[in-house]
Amino acid sequence: DKDLSKKMSLDIDEMEKILGGVEKEKSALSLQMEVQAKIREQFAAVEKQFSREEGNVLRKENDVIIRLIGLSFPVGKSTIEPHNFSLLTKVQQAINMFPDCGISIEGHTDSHGSDEKNMMLSQERADAVSQYILANMAIDNSRMNAVGFGENNPIASNEIKEGRAKNRRIDVVIHPNL
Repeated sequence: DKDLSKKMSLDIDEMEKILGGVEKEKSALSLQMEVQAKIREQFAAVEKQFSREEGNVLRKENDVIIRLIGLSFPVGKSTIEPHNFSLLTKVQQAINMFPDCGISIEGHTDSHGSDEKNMMLSQERADAVSQYILANMAIDNSRMNAVGFGENNPIASNEIKEGRAKNRRIDVVIHPNL
């Protein structure tokens, strides 16, 4: 009788441990689902901010990528001109939807010109956008990085004018703090 009672007590303890583990897993899964739903909601809100001419909003895992189609620079330069200010304001509003997020500004060029020149130009343009955002928002600069990829990541053919135009771009990548 005493042995049976002790065994039953041990079995109950073991079942309570298992049940506790299942409850923890269920709670963690529920939290993960809430985070995913919030990111989907934020993504949809960001997507609505940009017209097709201004930018494409993409998602890669939890990252939100704003491909700034409407952002243009003078040929061979990295100057942000006043007609781009309203588009960059929308980018700032999108960033504000993700508190404490990390931000990557990625510069890309077409394949015309030397690899070295394209790498330098893409970095200068990424830096210009980064500096503009930092100057106009209360963001700690440690949250942002700017990277130039030159002609290394084309999204279209460099053989045709339209393809080269698509390859000259800035991608703003928002890394939500989960």
